Amino acid sequence: MSAEHVGRAVVVTMDASEVRRVLAPSAWMVLEELLLCSSASIDGERVACESVRTLSRSLGLSKDTVARAIRQLHGAGLVTVAQRRTDAGTFESGSYAITLPDGVTVTVPAPVSPRNRARVDDRDLLQLSLAIES
Repeated sequence: MSAEHVGRAVVVTMDASEVRRVLAPSAWMVLEELLLCSSASIDGERVACESVRTLSRSLGLSKDTVARAIRQLHGAGLVTVAQRRTDAGTFESGSYAITLPDGVTVTVPAPVSPRNRARVDDRDLLQLSLAIES
């Protein structure tokens, strides 16, 4: 995942439970990674431009497993694949249009400054530990 994608988060609610049950775990992992690498398009879909090899390296899966997961996501109607060729005839990185299932959003969490974090007094920690021990 490139530096520009750091800080994005995929938020999943209970509304996505049916889709999660239908997909294989590897397909769900690939969907999450594609969402983290994606950008919003004009029509509301998300678009990710990643190769299968890049996805496999970032997830620690084989390229065949990632390709199978993408086929499953395509079959479920969540991903549309567009494969382009260069002028020399070789394939470029794939482009994936992603339809967000119900209950899944991509957000950029607001940064938390150190000043806004709650400070915990040592006396409070001692009281908490005593309460837990009793």
